[in-house]
Amino acid sequence: YDHNYVLNGSTNAMSEAATVTGEKSGIVMKVYTTLPGIQFYTGNYVANEKGKKGAVYQMREGFCLETQYFPNAINEVNFEPPLLAAGQKRKLATLYAFN
Repeated sequence: YDHNYVLNGSTNAMSEAATVTGEKSGIVMKVYTTLPGIQFYTGNYVANEKGKKGAVYQMREGFCLETQYFPNAINEVNFEPPLLAAGQKRKLATLYAFN
C-alpha cells in the first residue's frame, strides 16, 4: 500500500486520524493530527533492513502512518493549500499515542 486518505473533521483542530492494534502484542497506537490527510505506506521497497535485536525486515513487514497535506495539493484548488505567504504563520501538530 501507498495510499493517501482524507480525514474527517476540521483541519486545524486536533482530531483522531487512525487507531491500530497489534494482534499479538495488544499494543494500541492512536494518531491525532491537525492535517487533512494521512498516508498509509507498507514498506514496498524495504529489503534486508536491520532492526533491533538482530531483526531483519523485508518488503511489507511494517507500515507508516504519515500525516500530511494531500498529494498534488499545490495544483488543486479544492485542496487545502500547503504554502504560506511571507510572514504568514500556521501551527500544525501530529501526536502518536501508545497504550
